[in-house]
Amino acid sequence: MTPEQFEAINEMVARRMQNTGENRIQACRHINRYLERRQPQQQENNR
Repeated sequence: MTPEQFEAINEMVARRMQNTGENRIQACRHINRYLERRQPQQQENNR
């Protein structure tokens, strides 16, 4: 993972925490699930 990707994920987590009131662990879990679902779609789009 590049530093830019890491920073982008941190920003997504912080935004989710602010918007939903979730704690960091809850927000990280949601963002991880979101990114896992997107990964197969991105791989297919790259073909």
